[in-house]
Amino acid sequence: MRATTCVVLLCAAVLSAVPGSKTEDAATAGPHPTAVYLNDAPTAPADDGSKRRRRAFVSQRSRRAVSTTGSLDTSNKASVASFFNANYPISATYTPTSDINPPSTCVAGDEGLAWRQETIKRVNMYRRLVGLSEVTLDTSGSNDKNKKCRKSALIMSANGQLSHTPPSSWNCYSVDGDIGAGSSNIAIGSHGPDSIDGYVDDPGSGNAPVGHRRWIFFPKRAEFATGDVGNRGWQGPGDTGGAYANSLWVFGATSDSQKVPDYVVWPNQGYVPYNLLPSSRRWSISVAGADFSSATVTAIRSDGHAYTVEKEKLSNGYGDNTLVFRLTDIALGRPEEDIEVDFAVSNVGGSPSEYRWTSTIFDPNPSPPCCEEMTLDGISHSIATTYTLKGKSAGYCYYANAAENRWIYRKFGSWRIGQSLGDNSIYAFNPDTDAGRPEDVSQSWNVWEGSWVAQPSLTTTCDKPGATPSPPTTPSPASTPSSNTPSTTAVSGVWYCRRPGASQGKFKAKYCSKPCKGAPTIQARCCRPNAGKACKTKEKLKRSLCLEVQPTCS
Repeated sequence: MRATTCVVLLCAAVLSAVPGSKTEDAATAGPHPTAVYLNDAPTAPADDGSKRRRRAFVSQRSRRAVSTTGSLDTSNKASVASFFNANYPISATYTPTSDINPPSTCVAGDEGLAWRQETIKRVNMYRRLVGLSEVTLDTSGSNDKNKKCRKSALIMSANGQLSHTPPSSWNCYSVDGDIGAGSSNIAIGSHGPDSIDGYVDDPGSGNAPVGHRRWIFFPKRAEFATGDVGNRGWQGPGDTGGAYANSLWVFGATSDSQKVPDYVVWPNQGYVPYNLLPSSRRWSISVAGADFSSATVTAIRSDGHAYTVEKEKLSNGYGDNTLVFRLTDIALGRPEEDIEVDFAVSNVGGSPSEYRWTSTIFDPNPSPPCCEEMTLDGISHSIATTYTLKGKSAGYCYYANAAENRWIYRKFGSWRIGQSLGDNSIYAFNPDTDAGRPEDVSQSWNVWEGSWVAQPSLTTTCDKPGATPSPPTTPSPASTPSSNTPSTTAVSGVWYCRRPGASQGKFKAKYCSKPCKGAPTIQARCCRPNAGKACKTKEKLKRSLCLEVQPTCS
């Protein structure tokens, strides 16, 4: 079984890129497993709203509201998960009517209102996560920006490359398409909501300023337009036969009624679905008028780990002034537990001179508990045996038989059975890419018997389900400490309890619950609030304290 990837070339307002591709394991890949390449984003026209000048905006009759679903509180994990799951899935169908066979055939067609609305809905999902007002879809007739966007996308698809200023010699050139290219983020190899993901990610060596992202997050913007063409992935330079292409008009009307927060950060502060992490590893903070030339950045994980930060070269002209920095060593895959990161940007020219926020990366669709023991049965084959849970990687469980020469694991988006963990030479695979656990597969296993043979009689049964942990509780400050608690004065705050022998790590209930089942006490490390790596005091952690998520220690 072989995994394939498409090449995607993006250009915000005007993008160009160096083509390429990469293959990633779908189980460990970040939010955008397709290779994405961007060049520089468009710079603002002289009268654009980013200059903080008033700009008359079009009649409401030429604008169509495209609202996201549900309330949102980014400080609340459940709220963000619900919002993401309600708005990220694509509900509309892309029905292209373009006909691209240059130089003779150049028809942009019309992808349909519902699809355009779905694209702007993705824009609004991102804007709401960073605390901005939603934008509307331009629907003006005589000056239809959506049509200009489609003609712009047509030029890019018909030439297999991107430019914000396409020459008139290009295939399928038109004045309307030229205007659209100069006012838009543009992409080839993707379309609709997927292109929005690419613009916000802003990967590629030419996109250090994250200009595409900044236009989407420009606070006063009130209106966008969009257009798509094509019906397949892009194969690289020279592919002029109808690849997907998108154009997102980012210089629409502005409004003083739009929310203008003190600063905008991406990924957002509060809870962040790991699915949205930028594969570019580019974080950004935008502040109108701020001077970031001497700014410093720190990013500290809750266990004390300081991420490696690399600042990108400053570049203004794309909406508000922005500092871009890369976290070179942050993991992008599905986290097995929440990752809390405290950010501080200091020495900023202006008032205030420092900005602090916390982002917590989490899985909005966590997998159910791993089965501890399972059996494959129903055929006569070496893979039909009992398997025991061996661990979890990138959010997925993996198993081995008693001899540890047959392993069940997830790779390239499907469940596999190989001789070793992660082996590319496999005995069997299951084509059900939606199953989060082996026992949840809804399709037949394919087994190698000289050729791939579907085996509907091969069943996967969980013999020993994993226990669902009880939700943690925080003890009341007024509660009386257990008699097993060290007899010293209690101190309020978040205490950290670490597994025996660990030098760092937040308190985890699992470090207590297992040992407590079979032993009355274990050795654990108990640290005062904010002690970090400096904590060296060891205390015995009693069974009674195992029932508390934040033990009262001193």
